[in-house]
Amino acid sequence: MNFGKLGWVSATVLGMAVLAGCGESEGGKSSESAGAEETAPKEEKNQESENKDAAKAGNEEGAATLDKFLQLKAGMSYEEIADIMGSKGEKGTATEIEIYTWRDSEGFGFVQGGFIDDKLDNLQEFTIQPDPEVTATEAKLNQVNIGMTYEETTEILGGEGVITQQSGGAEGEFKGTIYVYKSEEESRNIFLEFQDGKLLSKNKSM
Repeated sequence: MNFGKLGWVSATVLGMAVLAGCGESEGGKSSESAGAEETAPKEEKNQESENKDAAKAGNEEGAATLDKFLQLKAGMSYEEIADIMGSKGEKGTATEIEIYTWRDSEGFGFVQGGFIDDKLDNLQEFTIQPDPEVTATEAKLNQVNIGMTYEETTEILGGEGVITQQSGGAEGEFKGTIYVYKSEEESRNIFLEFQDGKLLSKNKSM
C-alpha cells in the first residue's frame, strides 16, 4: 500500500557491489598451464553465481509478506516475531525502543516492529497491505467527528479502512491504530488515527 506517512520509520538503504577480475596469461607458459588459468576464473564465476542464487533464496524466505504481517500481535517477543518473519531483520537505532525491519522480496516494501522490553509495542508496514478500497469523500469526512468510535466512522464512511500502523502494544493490546482510506484526490490517502478506540485525528497525505 502506498502512502505518504511513515511515522517513526528509520529507513535503511542497502547497496551491494560485485567486483569481477580477469587475468591475462603470460607468454612462454605451456598450453596446459594456460588452460588451467582459463578454467579457474570460470569455476570462480560459477561459484559466485551459486552464492548469489543461494543468498536470493534466503532473502525470499525471510521476506516480509502480507500473510506474515497478519500473524504479528501486540506484546509478542522479538524471537516470536523473527520466527514468523523467517529472519532476524535489520536492527535500527533508537533511544527508547529497539526497531527491526523486514523487507519484501523486492526490497521496497517492509514491515517494521518496535520493541520495548522485548515486547512488540509498535508495528507498521509499507506496501505490504493491499491498497484501501473504501473512498473517504469530503462529504462523509465532514460527518466524522473527533471522539467517535471506529464502528461509528466505518458506518459513515461505508466500510473499513486498512490498518497501516499500530502502537502502545507492549502490554498485549495495541492502544493506537492508524487506518488508511482512499481519497477523492488521485495519489492521496486519508488517515484516521484512533487512540483507545476513539478517533484522535484525521489527516490527508501530501
